[in-house]
Amino acid sequence: MDEKSSNKKVTSKKTKSNIVVLLLIIAILASAIFGYYAYSKYSSTLTGNSASTIAKWGFKVNGATEQFATIELDKTMTAVNNIMPNRVAPGTKGAMLLALDATECEVAVDYTITIDVAQKPTNLKMYEKYENDTYSEEIVPENGIMTVTGIIPLNQIGTVQNKYIYWQWPYETGTEKNEIEKNDETDTIDSNKGSIVLPITVTAVQRNTSKPEGPTLAELVKVGDYVNYNAASGNGAGKSYTTEESLTGNSTTATFSSSDTMKWKVMSVNKATGTVELMAENPTANTVTLYGKTGYKNAETVLNKVGAVYGYGDGATGGRSITVEDVNKLENYMPTDDTTTSYTYTSGTFINEDGTEVTATTDNSVTMSYTASTAEKSTNKYYGYTTTNFSGKSFWLASRCINSNPGNSIFFVRTVRSGGVSDNFTALLVSNGGEIGCGWTALPVVSLKSNIQTSGKDESGAWNLVIE
Repeated sequence: MDEKSSNKKVTSKKTKSNIVVLLLIIAILASAIFGYYAYSKYSSTLTGNSASTIAKWGFKVNGATEQFATIELDKTMTAVNNIMPNRVAPGTKGAMLLALDATECEVAVDYTITIDVAQKPTNLKMYEKYENDTYSEEIVPENGIMTVTGIIPLNQIGTVQNKYIYWQWPYETGTEKNEIEKNDETDTIDSNKGSIVLPITVTAVQRNTSKPEGPTLAELVKVGDYVNYNAASGNGAGKSYTTEESLTGNSTTATFSSSDTMKWKVMSVNKATGTVELMAENPTANTVTLYGKTGYKNAETVLNKVGAVYGYGDGATGGRSITVEDVNKLENYMPTDDTTTSYTYTSGTFINEDGTEVTATTDNSVTMSYTASTAEKSTNKYYGYTTTNFSGKSFWLASRCINSNPGNSIFFVRTVRSGGVSDNFTALLVSNGGEIGCGWTALPVVSLKSNIQTSGKDESGAWNLVIE
C-alpha cells in the first residue's frame, strides 16, 4: 500500500487553493572586540580585528521558499473502489508529504506545522505515524488547529526531511450500532460541504543554542506515552519509606520501595520549558491508612513522602503523589467555585486550610467557607465526577476537601474511586461526630530533568531516556 505522494496540498473533494506562508526566523549577531592595556604612568593602546563566518540560513518546503504548491488531499489518496476519481469520502485514506529542506542552513532547525481544520470532515482523522497498516499518534486539534513539531538536527540538515501527515476517513466510525448510525449522519452532513480548504503553515526557526543537539523528550512525547523510567536506578537504589503513626494517626504502617514494580506514562508535557512529568500506570500495591485529625492534617505530607521514594532514579528531579489538580488537568475539568456559602458553628472541632485546629464554643464561634479554584489550585469544596484516564482504578489524591452544611462540617481526603474523583468513604473527621480511619493506595508522580533527551522508542513503544 503506497501512502506517499509529493508536491500536493491539503484539500477535499475536487479542488482547492490556499495561501500558505513560510516564516523564516533567524537573528545572528556578530560583534567586534578590542584590547586595551593600561600601565601605571605610560600607556599603550592596541587595536585589532575579530573575524568569523556567519552561519547560513535557507529553508524550503516542497521546493518553495515562500509559498509551496497546493496539496490536493484526493491526490494523496490510496486507490479505493466505488468512489469517483478525485473524490474524498468515508472509506478513503492517504498521506500528505511536506519535504522540509534545510540543506542551505548551517544551523539546526526547529519546525512547527499547523493545519487549520475548521472545514475538515468531522470523522476524518490525521496521524503522525502509519506502520503495519495501523495509524498511531493521532494529531488532536485544539481550537480548530492541528500542530506538529519537530527538529532537524545539525547532523541531518544536509538531507531533505520528508514529513508525512497521514489521514483516514473511516467507512464507519464507532463500535456500537447507535454510535455508528449517529456518525453516518455526521458524514452525510459533511458531504454537503463540497470542496474544503485546510490551510497549512510551516514555521522554521534556528534551534536555540542552549538546547541539546538531539530531540528532547518533551519535544516528542504526548500525554499517555510510556517512558522507560527506573525508580531504583542511580540514586534511587534502596530508597524506601515506611508510614509513621505520628503523621497518619494510625498504628498500621506500610513500606514503599523504589524497587516496587511500576510502569510509567506521561502525565504532562511543557514544550516551552522542556519539562515532562510521569505518573505510575497503576497505584501502589500497599495502602496508606489515615485516621482522624492527625491523618487529615498530614495527608498531603504522608502521600508526598510515599511519592518521593520513586523520584530519585536516573533522569528524575523528584517525586510526589498525584493531586486533584493533576486529574482535573488531564480530564479538562474545572470545578465550580462556591465562595458565597458559609456556615457558623458554636460547637465541634474544625481544621482550617493551614492545618490549624479550632474548637467552636458559644463564646468563640467558627465559620467555615469555601474558596475559589484556579488552574493551579482546586476549590476546597468536595465534588466528584467520572474520569476517562483512570477507569477502574482507586487511590488517594494528595488533596483535602470539606463538606459543610448547617449541622456540621465533614473533613475528607480526596480519592479516585473506581475511576471517578470522589470523596465518598474518605471522611476522617466529622466536626460533631468524631474521628474515622480508612486506607487507600497511592499514585506516584515523577518529574524528569528539563530537556532530558531520548534515543527513541523500544520494541514495546516506550520512550528510552538518555542519561548523562
